[in-house]
Amino acid sequence: MIEHADYLTLDGCTSDEMVSISTCGGSCISKSTYSLETNNFTKLCSCCTTLESEEREVVLTCPDGAKRTVQYKSATSCGCQSSKCEDLP
Repeated sequence: MIEHADYLTLDGCTSDEMVSISTCGGSCISKSTYSLETNNFTKLCSCCTTLESEEREVVLTCPDGAKRTVQYKSATSCGCQSSKCEDLP
């Protein structure tokens, strides 16, 4: 899991403080296996993905001084998940 802090902006309104947001990143297993039946290689891939997240709230201040509360999501659990790969011709 990768955590970074940044200001959030939406429709010209910006958070008063930096907010911490967790995202998923990293390498997962992939391989290419030869099949005698198809006389070709089949790829097996997995991608790093967010498995669970939580909703958080932040107050934004707009250019006219108005305050607005918005929700955003932050990752709480990451993992590798199978994904379709393009087969070789």
